[in-house]
Amino acid sequence: RLTRQAPLLDVQVEPAGRDVFSQLAAGRLDVLVVPKVGRLPEDLRAADLLRERFLSIVRQGHPVAQQKLTLRRFCALQHVVVYPLGGEADSLVSRVLTQRGLERRIVVRVPYFESARRIVGETDYIATIPASLANHPASRRRLPLVCLEPPLAVPGFVLQAVWHRRHDDDPLQRWLRDLLESILVVSR
Repeated sequence: RLTRQAPLLDVQVEPAGRDVFSQLAAGRLDVLVVPKVGRLPEDLRAADLLRERFLSIVRQGHPVAQQKLTLRRFCALQHVVVYPLGGEADSLVSRVLTQRGLERRIVVRVPYFESARRIVGETDYIATIPASLANHPASRRRLPLVCLEPPLAVPGFVLQAVWHRRHDDDPLQRWLRDLLESILVVSR
């Protein structure tokens, strides 16, 4: 869509760091697409893009793909965990397990979901990732994975676009936010 609608527009994607809101305020970033946080600084605006849940993934042919994924099996498997750059040092799944007095064996930590998908696709490891990434049609054609419901309730999250209020009425900014919304339809 971007190429078709705005062929001269250049886009640069940056990994999220710890100071993204100050970069946005300083004008070094135009829009953030991030999981919803608590209260934003007053000079920032946000719009919900996508309500997300989690799925576990294993490679096609993985022994657990043919069985019911019980909590006991889940904890016994070797896990790939995504720790986004600048993100929290603990994962949602680990926190839920810890609350239940359980733990899992984390064998690989990576900063990107695509890295986790590739590693899982070539090993007997398991990863729990956002459902939109686990089920993405183009990714599934390149790397056939089996999606499984995690055997524990992992809270989902809302992905949102965040921008500085000085761009509320900027036509290009508005167009970009509308494009993001049209691609990532909010499920209410």
